Amino acid sequence: DTSSDELTGHTFFYPLLNRHGDLNASEAASVRSVVDGLVGGLVMHNLSLIDPGTGKHTSWGNFGPHWLNDVRSWSDDRGLRALEILSYLAAAEEVTGDDAYRKEAERLRRDHGYARMLVNAKITDPCDDNHSDDEESFLPLYTYIMAYRALGRPREPEFDAALARFCRIVTPERPSLYLAICAVGNATPGAGDAAAAALVENLRGWPLELIKWSTHNAEREDLRVRTPRGRESHDGPEGVNPLPAADGARFKWNANPYRLDDGDGGNTEGDPGAFLLAYWLARHHGLIE
Repeated sequence: DTSSDELTGHTFFYPLLNRHGDLNASEAASVRSVVDGLVGGLVMHNLSLIDPGTGKHTSWGNFGPHWLNDVRSWSDDRGLRALEILSYLAAAEEVTGDDAYRKEAERLRRDHGYARMLVNAKITDPCDDNHSDDEESFLPLYTYIMAYRALGRPREPEFDAALARFCRIVTPERPSLYLAICAVGNATPGAGDAAAAALVENLRGWPLELIKWSTHNAEREDLRVRTPRGRESHDGPEGVNPLPAADGARFKWNANPYRLDDGDGGNTEGDPGAFLLAYWLARHHGLIE
C-alpha cells in the first residue's frame, strides 16, 4: 500500500543521483526510466498510484483534481498533495527532459487551482498539525527548488509564499534539515549567521551513538510543560519550547521536537540517515564548512 511518502523519497533522491552521481550513459538511462515510470505512471492513471496487484489506487497515493477539489475528507491534505505532485512533475521534467510533465503541471495550476493550494500546505491547527508531514513537505520543497533552478525557470509566487510560510513556522524548532532547505531557497527568517548557528548547534547536540536511551525531562524545573495537543498527544508531556537535540532522543526529522520523555531504555538503535542528510546537504550548499 505504497503512499505519497514513498514517492516523495524517490523523487527527492533520483534527481540528486542524476545531478551528482557521475553516471555513465547506461546508469543515466536507468535513472530516467525509473523516474519516467514512477511519475509517468501517475499521469497515466489520473494522478493516482495504482497497485498492480489489485488495479486500485493505494490509500494515500491520490493527487488528482477529483480528490483534492471534490472529496471533503481530503481537504486537509490538498495543500500537501498539490506540493508533492507539482514537485514530482518538476523532477520528472528535469530528469527526463520531457515537456509533457511541464504541460501537466501547467494544467493543474491553470484549470484546478494547484498553485493556490500550495499556500496553505502547512497546517498549523494544533488538532491536525503533524511533524511527519513537515518532512513530507520539505523534501518536495527542496526537489522543487532544485528542479526549477536546473531548468532555469523562475518559481511561482505561490510556491515562494508557501516556502516562506513553512520556514517561518518551523524555524523556532531549530530543525537542521529544514533550516538548510530554507537557506537554499532563500526563505530563512533572520537568514544567514543565526540560521547557520542553529543548524550547527542542533547537529552538534545529536547523539552520535544512536542508542535510544530513555530521556526524562517532564519533571525538570527549568522547563515549561504544556498539555499535549493534537495528533501527537500520545507522545506524553510536551514542552512549551522545543527540546534541544542534546537533551532528547530525536533521531528523525519527522519526530516531535516538543516531546519531553522519549527512548526505550537502550533496547534499540537508530540509523544515522537523518543526521547525514542534513549535514551533507548543508555542506554541499556551503552553509557550513
